[in-house]
Amino acid sequence: MHEDWDSLKLPGRYQTLTEMVTRQLREVILSGSIPAGGRLNVGELASRFGVSPMPVREAIRILEAAGLVVTEPHRGAVVAAVTREDLAELYEIRVNLEGLAAGLAAVRISEDVVEKLSGLVHQMDRTTDASEWLSLNNDFHTLLYAASGRPRLCALIETLRRNVERALRVYVGTMGRAKQANREHRQILGAVKARDRRKARAALQNHLRSTCRALLRHFAAETARSPQTPVRGSGAGAS
Repeated sequence: MHEDWDSLKLPGRYQTLTEMVTRQLREVILSGSIPAGGRLNVGELASRFGVSPMPVREAIRILEAAGLVVTEPHRGAVVAAVTREDLAELYEIRVNLEGLAAGLAAVRISEDVVEKLSGLVHQMDRTTDASEWLSLNNDFHTLLYAASGRPRLCALIETLRRNVERALRVYVGTMGRAKQANREHRQILGAVKARDRRKARAALQNHLRSTCRALLRHFAAETARSPQTPVRGSGAGAS
């Protein structure tokens, strides 16, 4: 099916096979190993993962609800494409939800979490590895939003961020956007340290809008060069 899959192994310590398969299939999709429009054959996936078809079907349903998979007539489940319109809509929603979470976090956050955020910002400033930066960036945002004390809000945000991740991995082929994002992270952190709800919300929203504008410009340029090329994953992304 895809030679990239030959080295895949399912990690342990999960409560169910469905969770295990969902996590690994999500990563396969986000990495671009299956391109947009690629068919998800339940039998072949079950064989690859060494499981029965049932957890694969459940995983596909979960990823469809998350927007990573769509069902097409006569083809079944396929990897969803990410369009310019999709990105604009996703970021419009993210700006509001994540801004809300950042504002709530600013007035609830503990000193311990502030110190952890500061450490992550410092590590992002120092690294020149895109994959490492992406992981640190994800940790920064996840930790910040968790400090809001709103688990349902955080779950919604996580789903939206997952939908954008494929496009982000394509976009950041260098650390150019990451450097600008680091400056924006410091502004967010400064507002949080000051316990300023309004400034924290505004800084976070500015950060996402800046990322969205840059991403849409990149998307338009790539589409102009190759109109039929779907969004695939490679490299790492920013926010």
